[in-house]
Amino acid sequence: MNLNELLNDISKLTGLILQPVNANSDKLSLIELDQNTGKYYVKPATGKKVSRNIYEFEHVLKDLLEFGYANVESSLGGSGSSRQHPETIISNLPYIEFFKYKNKKHILLVDKPSHELGTLKEASGNDLKKARAALAAREKLSFYEIHENLKFVNGLINNSLQEIRTKYPGELKQEGISQCINVLNSLEYEFSQIFFKSHNILKDEKSEYLPSIYDNKESDTFSLKDEDDSDNESEDVFENESVNFDRKNLKIRQIVMSFSLIYDRIQYKEIELQPDFQRKERVWSPKEKSLLIESILLGLPIPMFYFAEREDGTWLIVDGLQRTTTIFDYMRGEFVLTDLKYFKDPEDSVYRKSFQDLPRQYQRKIREYQINGHLISVEKNDFEMVRELFQRINTYGRVLSPQEIRCALNPGSSIPFIRYLAETPEFINATFGKVNDKRMKDMEYVLGIISHILFGYKNYNFNREDEFLVNTMQYLNKYNFKLNGKFSDEKPKVLPEWNSSECDHLFYILFDKFKNGLYVSAEIFDSLRFKKKNSESLNKQLVIMLVSVFALLPSEVSDRIILEKEEFINEFEKLVSGETPAFVPWISESYNDQKDKDFEYSISQSTGKKATILYRFSNFVELIKKFTGQDIIIEGITKDAN
Repeated sequence: MNLNELLNDISKLTGLILQPVNANSDKLSLIELDQNTGKYYVKPATGKKVSRNIYEFEHVLKDLLEFGYANVESSLGGSGSSRQHPETIISNLPYIEFFKYKNKKHILLVDKPSHELGTLKEASGNDLKKARAALAAREKLSFYEIHENLKFVNGLINNSLQEIRTKYPGELKQEGISQCINVLNSLEYEFSQIFFKSHNILKDEKSEYLPSIYDNKESDTFSLKDEDDSDNESEDVFENESVNFDRKNLKIRQIVMSFSLIYDRIQYKEIELQPDFQRKERVWSPKEKSLLIESILLGLPIPMFYFAEREDGTWLIVDGLQRTTTIFDYMRGEFVLTDLKYFKDPEDSVYRKSFQDLPRQYQRKIREYQINGHLISVEKNDFEMVRELFQRINTYGRVLSPQEIRCALNPGSSIPFIRYLAETPEFINATFGKVNDKRMKDMEYVLGIISHILFGYKNYNFNREDEFLVNTMQYLNKYNFKLNGKFSDEKPKVLPEWNSSECDHLFYILFDKFKNGLYVSAEIFDSLRFKKKNSESLNKQLVIMLVSVFALLPSEVSDRIILEKEEFINEFEKLVSGETPAFVPWISESYNDQKDKDFEYSISQSTGKKATILYRFSNFVELIKKFTGQDIIIEGITKDAN
């Protein structure tokens, strides 16, 4: 079962009088379920028509699929009153039963329909016993003990297997592996006790409950070709202004290392080969990989390696990623040698051999091969210096983009989160598929939006926009965000699911506001969104400003603008063109004296400067105030920007 199937079943309840699980509550009717707006409407027997968010069903379905049962109040994280409507609706489905555990109502997902649509059934018999036993087992489960056991397992696996892969291929410490298996079996049993699931339900547990139903929302305005088309991409971050480097912060030292040592560092995550944030570039062919190994076996020199050292002591590969990856993969048995030039005789001891099958002397040649490299350390987090070094040094690959460098220097929760948002259908459709993901342009757009949703704009106090974006990443990195699975570089995109138990609430808030900002932008501007008048190019500053402001705008204000969107678009275009004078002056007096420094300038030139950002946002918010007559205040969801 997935969300669309659940919503389809719920829609069949429309117009029926539904009995509540709680006998003291009102009966109600489902009036409408509108997937386009993400709302559903109910009418209690003694009350008025009420609108609710469809995402409530997502959260309940998530628990039902994960555990087989759910307490709707807990699923929604709200008060008792918040559960009545969704609980009543879901309980009236034929494959849902209800029961009480410790004076709290729960619902149960059963294997097959057990009652008629639009009626209730209380769980009984073995199903009830199993559900209550599962809840009791879940309460007793110690996640601390599980964590400690997992650490123990990881230690045993590393200690038992690393030696075989790096130094003694073919040998195995049976005792250590046996201990690992015993612990894993114990963990599996502990977890199995907290679930109420039939085998049929288990088969379907990969249901897509995140992101929300808007994933399937389509519009004929989303039909433009897939391209990267933006009219101000080159100057939004660095502004081409001179930057002074403090050479005292920079240290570059020569290093000589064996491949055995490099392998160890990679195994212990002290060198990152392919960080999670990177989209994979072109990978070497089997022939290219084999020829590198052959060069090493022949004792030929290979080019210099360059590494950058992070503050935590881990290394990032600046130049030499493909070579390092090839050596690492070969030593752990990922491929065999093919298409060699010198070892091409089938009778040769190297021909079509994996590392484990090589004669001892050739294994030793690879492990002990010495590479020459440079290790670059920047004592302070001098982003400009590191960016310059990356661009000058990366001779064999392409130069890293600003967002790639940002991600390289600030690993953590922010990276998978902003990549997830950038790959959602909501963002791709809203931007007409025009923002290229190859150089993390899409992630930079999203990071700009999230930065202003987090911190607003009024207290913006950074000299350069890049400092603001880095600050956001560092702030988000303080919180937990985990995904089940990895991103795919294949198209169409298949997003991994959120690991709800390891995702802090902040990310749910940001995601909801992000989606709402995109939705309101589309509702108001339709195919004209994010573009200057008479232009087909996206304007990055309009994307960031419109989405973040609409994300923070009270719903009653955005609803008012949507109702009068033609008039609002007209007033907005007047502001952009300069026909309407600015409502708020520049904070820089010199700019106020220049007639060409209008709103259009603020979305086209020097877009990352503090004065320009404040001017742009202040005037747009003032336009909304005057248009709606509402004295609104746009504030980020946190005030820790500086």
